Amino acid sequence: MTFLEFKGSFERKVVSEFIEYQDRDVLVSVCVFTFNHAAYIRSCLNGILRQRVNFDFELLIGEDNSTDGTREICIEYAERYPDKIRLFLHHDENKIKIGRQPTGRFNFIYSLFSAKGEYLAICDGDDFWTDSSKLQKQIDRMLSDREISMSFHNAKESIDGISKRMISIGDTGYVNPKSIVEKQYRIPTLSMVFKRNIIKDFDLVVKVRSGDRYLEIASIGAGKCFYFKDIMGVKRTLHSGLLKRWKAHRLDSVAQKYESNALLLNIVPSFYRTYMHRYLFEVCLNALGFINFRSTRFLPLAVKHFILSLRFSLRH
Repeated sequence: MTFLEFKGSFERKVVSEFIEYQDRDVLVSVCVFTFNHAAYIRSCLNGILRQRVNFDFELLIGEDNSTDGTREICIEYAERYPDKIRLFLHHDENKIKIGRQPTGRFNFIYSLFSAKGEYLAICDGDDFWTDSSKLQKQIDRMLSDREISMSFHNAKESIDGISKRMISIGDTGYVNPKSIVEKQYRIPTLSMVFKRNIIKDFDLVVKVRSGDRYLEIASIGAGKCFYFKDIMGVKRTLHSGLLKRWKAHRLDSVAQKYESNALLLNIVPSFYRTYMHRYLFEVCLNALGFINFRSTRFLPLAVKHFILSLRFSLRH
């Protein structure tokens, strides 16, 4: 799918691009996606703009028609930094539904298509970077080994003001793709820097529930992955109420996790596909733990992925 085809299929109302941006060549594009983040967006943008780097980067802000003043703050920053910021003002009419729910996927894909850098970084509007050398560290490593398709780092997660480390996998270094396929830890979205050319199937990005998960799996197929143990950002989980609602509908959440990862099976490198089947088998077992009629559909799926995990492991 090309950018023109994407817009033809999903852009029902033309996206407004703030016109102050001064076009130039850049090595890195930093993509921020924001909706109703008025209380947090300044710290997000300031953390990016404070980066000390020896290369040019652009900051793409996808503002998803907020109602709390976020849009006005983004316009303020775009006016203040016309040499750095490209601001896209999105509309509700363009929101793509996944599982019958409107999402920020149009915003996400629009920025990925629009980015000009060889490398892309992501930060949601309610998260923020705390290390002013973060981008330089990651790009230095990725330029020193061009086979690295994605780098990421540790971060803290703040839930109702209580912070904890997100990843505990030891020292800085290359990571085994198996650990990513099996989701042995959560990769903080705000920590990801990846090559733009890993994104090859936008039709799949439109459908899959987790755009972040697509990027993880696509990175494995494109090269090596590198981890920094340094904590260089904070992920905000805004309300414990969100966790309560998730627990109340946990079977639905597990089903969504299954559907998202099952869609990605075909882009998992064959050598690691046994680990994806093993992971999907474990997701099915988790679903079967909810003893009700709706969970029974996961029994044949569990059997299927168990058999396929054995078949792929014997093959490799």
